[in-house]
Amino acid sequence: MHIPGLPPKQGLYDPANEKDGCGIGFVANIKGVPSHDIVRKGLQVLDNLFHRGAQGCDPCTGDGAGILLQVPHAFLKQAAADVHVKLPGAGEYGVGFTGHDNKLKEFLNLLQVAALRGKHVIVTWHVKMKEKEGTTPEPDR
Repeated sequence: MHIPGLPPKQGLYDPANEKDGCGIGFVANIKGVPSHDIVRKGLQVLDNLFHRGAQGCDPCTGDGAGILLQVPHAFLKQAAADVHVKLPGAGEYGVGFTGHDNKLKEFLNLLQVAALRGKHVIVTWHVKMKEKEGTTPEPDR
């Protein structure tokens, strides 16, 4: 089926899926050079897509639209060194963030089990809980 005004189906492109990209923006440096300018442009794309529903729809959890960034290796390497942790080289580790405040200990146990099953090592973690009246954040590990 040919849809007028769109290129014909070829490779991974199928004009029938044009609706799938509704409300998506993409900004990158083709040479892979990180810069604050790319982040600024990514945030501008997000602002421009606000009318398409690209917004943090749940203000309590932050669930919603956002931007995907490179792992800031130099920053994390220094932050890890500050707490006497040696990180692997750039690109040899992953970073994750979660918002499991309510069942944090259960979540961290599940994470440890999943890492071991996948033959991965959790180098360190930092627990930063939302401060709620009457609660005390857990210490860093």
